[in-house]
Amino acid sequence: MTKGEHGIGAYGKIKTLLYMTRPWNWLRMQVPATALGIFFGFYLLDSQFYTIPDEVINNFSEIIKAIVTVACISAGGYVINDYFDKDIDAINEPRRPIPSGIISENLAFIASMALFGFGLLQSFLIGYLNFIIAGIWVIFAISYAYRLKRIGYGFESIIFGFMMSLTILYGSIAILHLQDIPYMPIFFFTAFMTLYMAAAHITGTLKDIDGDLKAGCKTITILLGKSKIRFLIPFMYLGSFVMLLYSAWFYLRFNFLLLLLLIGVAGLVIYSNVSLLRMSDKPYVAKALSRSKTYLYAIFLIMVIQFVFVS
Repeated sequence: MTKGEHGIGAYGKIKTLLYMTRPWNWLRMQVPATALGIFFGFYLLDSQFYTIPDEVINNFSEIIKAIVTVACISAGGYVINDYFDKDIDAINEPRRPIPSGIISENLAFIASMALFGFGLLQSFLIGYLNFIIAGIWVIFAISYAYRLKRIGYGFESIIFGFMMSLTILYGSIAILHLQDIPYMPIFFFTAFMTLYMAAAHITGTLKDIDGDLKAGCKTITILLGKSKIRFLIPFMYLGSFVMLLYSAWFYLRFNFLLLLLLIGVAGLVIYSNVSLLRMSDKPYVAKALSRSKTYLYAIFLIMVIQFVFVS
């Protein structure tokens, strides 16, 4: 079968485009992070557990628009990623939608722009600051997919982490609307997310170093080498947790038990990365990355418990 001869029809193309948006990724990562940002907003407004249902109803429109924005921009980012990776995928993964001819390059590009556009429209309806954050996110997403992920000289991982952290900032701002309250906890947690996700991204480049070398990429792992990266990653996680724990103790009024839980999760993340990254085999690196993502959900859960049940 040659390119373009699949004959899958309009429904098949829509289904394939949905697959390209990676809903299993943004439903697990970006959307929960946005929800956590929304909880942050309620927390900083001194909302109590019994008032949260009313707060949700009063801010329901902003909450829905924020989640739709994050879902659309995240989905558009994954599609534009496939668009710019079409040449590499033609060699490494020829069965993917664009190289196989199931989805044309033009259709993928139009779909990504439509998703970005709809997300920006929703952010504009929330407020100008959310629109600015969403605009920055779109610019970084396109820049990352176009060039940074391959020739970022280390900045690709920081940019990726920053894009992930914007979801928390976005959710909080959607609720707060520039009210005169202390924003420092949000900025500390945004910094935590940036460093944490940058460390996870670098782990991914460590896993994919062989393919990246063949593609002529200039990732931080290629520049520094495997041994230095294995040493760097745990320290990046440690730095991220210093910011998280400082914010939890001094700004978020965490009780001692929840703080101990956060310290325990931090220890597990660092220990897993130190022990697993010592192995040179790709499965061990993939396991370290998977565990870091799983532990991030535990951190989200602890934060929600603090915001909803303790504060």
